[in-house]
Amino acid sequence: MRAAHTFAVLSTLLMILACPAHAGEDLRSADPQTVTKTFRNLLANSQPKARESWRLAVIKHMNGYRNYPLAACPASGVVHLHFTLDRAGRVVEAGISSTSGSKIFDEEGLQLVRRAAPYPPPPPENPEVHLLETYVHFESAPGDDCGGDR
Repeated sequence: MRAAHTFAVLSTLLMILACPAHAGEDLRSADPQTVTKTFRNLLANSQPKARESWRLAVIKHMNGYRNYPLAACPASGVVHLHFTLDRAGRVVEAGISSTSGSKIFDEEGLQLVRRAAPYPPPPPENPEVHLLETYVHFESAPGDDCGGDR
């Protein structure tokens, strides 16, 4: 147990010393409370940014798999979805938070979540599973031929 604790402390110190944000500070001779406080501030400032950056990467990834269901043409709708990802970016669970009012759009939203998997992996400092919420807006493009071969 002592070796694991020592490793964790050394890893923490290495992370702080290597951090560009602290390049002007010499923490090697700082007291343990200062090092701990600096490390906590570093984590507090980096985790939300890393999580938001990851969330945006997930949404961008998802957008690459979007389809407009031609069976719904020329209708439009917005479905609110929630889904859970594991550490590898795989979908654990997906559901509808708020229906679009159209079974076609709701089903396509759920299929989109599954079709886009696996997603970019979450930042390492986040928990084992990640609940995300998003919405998908379905709208036919101007000039779409909705009367085609349906």
